[in-house]
Amino acid sequence: TAFNANQFLLKANGLPRPADHLNQFGGNIGGPLWKQKAFFFFDYNGYRDTKGSAIQLGFPSMDMRSGNFSALPVQLYNPFTGDAFQGNQIPDNLITPQAKFLLKYLPAPTQAQSTGLPFANPNYVTTVPVTQNVNSADVRIDYAVAPSDRLFGVYAQRIAVPWNSATDYPGNYGQGRYGYKNYTISATETHTFNASTLNEFRIAWGDYATQFSGQNQDVNPQTLFPQMPATLYRGLPTMT
Repeated sequence: TAFNANQFLLKANGLPRPADHLNQFGGNIGGPLWKQKAFFFFDYNGYRDTKGSAIQLGFPSMDMRSGNFSALPVQLYNPFTGDAFQGNQIPDNLITPQAKFLLKYLPAPTQAQSTGLPFANPNYVTTVPVTQNVNSADVRIDYAVAPSDRLFGVYAQRIAVPWNSATDYPGNYGQGRYGYKNYTISATETHTFNASTLNEFRIAWGDYATQFSGQNQDVNPQTLFPQMPATLYRGLPTMT
């Protein structure tokens, strides 16, 4: 972090440079298990990367969240009666429960002078932490079955949870995370028939799983929009 310059967007808004920490570590060990017959090898690698990404977004102003749309340059009308809303103030009983629910997750604007109108200057500038963690390990066993037969097996895994986070939204709304878990097992047997002929037999199994998840997994979007088709996905829907 100490050697990084602050990002232009953050410096212009009086925000400090984000932390940037990268750690890579690991080791390996190997040796005999049974003299002249069996040997092992093991290695581990760890990767930890934590940094911050600058974002700027336009959110409804705090006045708008309470129904005060006086900053709008056009007159708003009650869709049920056709009457004009005085001062563009929408009564609380005409704000839908879906909107009230979703507003709980929106952070307050960081730029109070912005109107929050479409095409106005962004009123939310901050940094979002991005985390990348990976654990990798391999184990190999070699075994001399006979002078003409050699056998070895390998187990390998790569686990990255979370590997990355979406950085276009605040941490409590709209973020997406993904990671992966990869496992492989393989075995190879080599038989030597003579000085010019050998046979190598291989067998392997692999499991490669990529995981995606969003924030707010406790939210079932069907409670907000009952007409939505049934889905396995949970979390807040995308709203524009």
